[in-house]
Order: sequence, then structure tokens, then C-alpha cells
Amino acid sequence: MYVSTDEGKSWSCPQIVADTYLDDRDAGLLTWGESNLLLTSFSTPVDAFEDWEQEEHKPHVSCRTPLAMAMRQLWEELPKEQFLSGSWTRISRDNGKTWSQSRPAPVSSPHGPCRLADGTLLFVGSIVPNGSYESDDFNTRIQAFQSKDDGETWEYLSTIPMPEGADQQCHEPHAIQMANGDVIA
Repeated sequence: MYVSTDEGKSWSCPQIVADTYLDDRDAGLLTWGESNLLLTSFSTPVDAFEDWEQEEHKPHVSCRTPLAMAMRQLWEELPKEQFLSGSWTRISRDNGKTWSQSRPAPVSSPHGPCRLADGTLLFVGSIVPNGSYESDDFNTRIQAFQSKDDGETWEYLSTIPMPEGADQQCHEPHAIQMANGDVIA
């Protein structure tokens, strides 16, 4: 994370907010009030990289580089607790100076939750069973959760039906509240 206090004319040095041995990605940042930040991110499971010898479907990636092979060896030596994949949240109450420990998020979306007019956080995302987007029940994958305590806990609200004709790539939903109070996902 970089911070600017002069409307983008200059930026701070980078601050590492989340960094695991996995493929961390899809960060989203929600800000509210004077100093609250909620970061969401996703960690790809190691299983996603187990086809080390099957590169024909990934011509732009080589899993045989020295760095990739060193990562593979490291993964094999680390305790399994180091490989908790999935969607995560971290909270800062002081503009990003300090952060909470990573906590499992109820759903996954690179955009993270939105804050509604009444202060509730609404998180619309996809359910990621076992860290994989492959789901037996495609029609229950998109769900909505709410937090009334600024992201500390989440409560299930509903399942959003998949749009007619949608395919398995419907997995990065987001919601916003419009000026009239309606929510669009």
C-alpha cells in the first residue's frame, strides 16, 4: 500500500499489508470515517500450481524457472498451516498504520464490500469451496453478507441467482448502493 497526503503529488514508501507464501492477489480497499480501512484479498491454493509439467495450456508462464522451482521446493518444506488459501480481510482503524490479523472473508470478490448509507457493510461475492471456483452447485455461488460491526463479523443475507445464460466465469461480483437507496449487484 502507498499513501499520499498531498492528493497524489507524492507517495509514501510501500507498506506490505499482506504477504504469504501463496499467490496473493485481488486486493480491494474500502475506506470510511476518519481512519477506517478494510482490505480484502485472495490467496490461490498451492494445488492450482500442481500441474508443473503441464505447461502447454499456459504458454506465457514457465513453471520451470529457477524461481518457480525454488518456490516449489519451499512449499514442500513448509508446514501445511502456511497454506491457508481463500478470501481474507484485514482491518485498520488508524489509516493503515497498523492492521489486524488476516481473517477469513465470507465470500470472495476483488472489489471487497461496500458501505451502505446506514453504516452496514455489504459484501457480495462468490463462495469458493475448498479454495476453488469449481462448484457443484453453480446456482448458489453468489451470496450476500452484511457486517454491522465494521467488518469484525459477517452475517449471511441471501443467495443471488445466477443470471440466465451465465457461465462458470461469473465469480467477481460487486454491489453498490445508489442515491435512492437501492442496491445494485
